Amino acid sequence: MPTKQNPNAVDPETGEPLRRDFADREFPQPLSRETAFQVLLNTETFADAYVGYAGTKSVQVNAFQVLLAQQDAKAIFADLLNRANTAGKLYALCAFYSIAPDEYAAAAQRVLRSAGTADQQMGCVTDDRSVREVVRCSDPNTVQLRRGETVKQWFTRVKPPGDGAMFDISGGAIPESFRDAR
Repeated sequence: MPTKQNPNAVDPETGEPLRRDFADREFPQPLSRETAFQVLLNTETFADAYVGYAGTKSVQVNAFQVLLAQQDAKAIFADLLNRANTAGKLYALCAFYSIAPDEYAAAAQRVLRSAGTADQQMGCVTDDRSVREVVRCSDPNTVQLRRGETVKQWFTRVKPPGDGAMFDISGGAIPESFRDAR
C-alpha cells in the first residue's frame, strides 16, 4: 500500500510540489481516451464529481465521462475492474451500475472481496474510507434511487427540504452524480 505524502511536500531539487496522485498531473484537455484510461487505471483517489476549494470537476470524473462515452465502454471498464488500483475499480463499478446493471452485482462482489480502504476526496477533504461503505453504505439515511431516478427526484420524493443524506454506489447516487457532472 502506498504511503501517504504530506500534501505540502516539495521536491528538494526543483522546489515544485510533489504530486500525491497520478491524477494530480496536468493533462491536455480535452482528455483523450488513452489518457482517461491511464487516469482511472493509476489513480489512488476516489474523487467526487466536484473537488477542491473552487468545486471544479475532478480529473477522475472527467476521465470517467470520457470512457463512459466510448462505444466499447463496457469492455474498457471491465479492464479497469481487473487491473486498476482500488479507486479505479470503484469508478469501474460506477460504470457497471449505469451501463451494465445485470452485471453490477457480480462486479460489486469482486470489488468487495478485495476491499480495504480507499482515499475518497469530497470537496477539498481527502480521507480514508472503507470500500464497503463506498459501495454499500450502512447508514439508513443513504440515497436509494429507483431506476432512471435522479438524486434531485429522490430528495423530492423522500426527504424534507434541507435534509441531507449519504451517497454510495449501490444506491445509485454516486454513479448518477458522476455521469451527470458538468
